[in-house]
Amino acid sequence: MAAANLASRQSLHTEEEPYNRAHRRSIDFLRPQVDATTGIPTEQIQVLCDLQSGLVSRLENDSASVIAEDERVEDRVIKQCLASVEGKLTAFQGLRSQLDDLKIWVRVSVSVRQSTYHPH
Repeated sequence: MAAANLASRQSLHTEEEPYNRAHRRSIDFLRPQVDATTGIPTEQIQVLCDLQSGLVSRLENDSASVIAEDERVEDRVIKQCLASVEGKLTAFQGLRSQLDDLKIWVRVSVSVRQSTYHPH
């Protein structure tokens, strides 16, 4: 009974500590924002790939075209856009991973504080 009471007090202390609550809320709020933001470049990549595919199909169906695929302005622009958007997606994915690591770190940090908490 005493151990359960101590654990309950430690948990209450941790939950009441504004610093811990603020960090948890910030992390919990930020993750869905990062997930939503990551969806945008993913959709942009799909649109660019569809556009590129359509241009290739058009070129294949145009028997009068003698321009090589890499020489067309459209292809160069699409490749540059894809590289830029893929770079942004990679950055957002890295941010999501760092956010997950931070959430784990805060949880472990709170756990350590709880285990070393000695009420006066």
